[in-house]
Amino acid sequence: MQVYFQRALVVSRAFKESSSRQSFFATLNSISASLILLLQLYATPRLMARLGVCAALCVTPVVSVVGFLLMAWRPMPQVVGGES
Repeated sequence: MQVYFQRALVVSRAFKESSSRQSFFATLNSISASLILLLQLYATPRLMARLGVCAALCVTPVVSVVGFLLMAWRPMPQVVGGES
């Protein structure tokens, strides 16, 4: 839960207007949902076949921790939104 508050704080510092923040989060959520669907359809079966169920289940927590560390290291909208 703390991560969402941190994300909101970073974005509120970058975008002063409420409509800009809403647009940023709407775009972020749309892109995230699309990428998650594509990964579930195409990458997950290959990952599970190659690594096995146990290793595949460990991928999500590792990716999450890396994302949290990046956000702690560089708290900016590009990191929150995954943009370069």
